[in-house]
Amino acid sequence: PAKLHDNFEKAADLYREALVVRTADKYPFERALTLLNKLELEWLSHNEGNTNELEQYEAMKTQAEEIKTLVSDPDFVDKADEHLKELEKLRTLIKA
Repeated sequence: PAKLHDNFEKAADLYREALVVRTADKYPFERALTLLNKLELEWLSHNEGNTNELEQYEAMKTQAEEIKTLVSDPDFVDKADEHLKELEKLRTLIKA
């Protein structure tokens, strides 16, 4: 059965559901952690044929920026900055 569906997409759906519950005002640390994990997943996801590259880039950038507003933990901020740095490299390859 695992071959019949995309496990990455299933995981992404679960992260999206978790973010509905883990709101910024009630669960900032848990939300930041979920966003970091979701970003890692998005880097691993297969994007062949994706016609919404710019939208996905913008969503990932927004998520990384949000992490920095939620927590002051230096490890989280550093990881968010690493994502932002890699996203800037990626932006040069995306056709708008």
